[in-house]
Amino acid sequence: MARDISEITLLDVYRAVHVVEEDGLFSVHDKPNPECSVGRNIQSSIEPIFATAQKAMEDSLAKVTLQDIVEDISTKEASACDS
Repeated sequence: MARDISEITLLDVYRAVHVVEEDGLFSVHDKPNPECSVGRNIQSSIEPIFATAQKAMEDSLAKVTLQDIVEDISTKEASACDS
């Protein structure tokens, strides 16, 4: 790692290890049946919802650093050892 763990967010890790398809984390069937009322409309109905969920997840991951995770684990371990 080229940066200190206090500078690396979970979003950085997610982007480094997750191959995000063009549509992000969520995707809709590539070839829905155009004869089906659901198939014809599912992409335009659900893609905005998926985009909002993707953004919310990324915003959440961007707020947590690897240092935060290390500290949380250390705190839990210390508490377990004290018991």
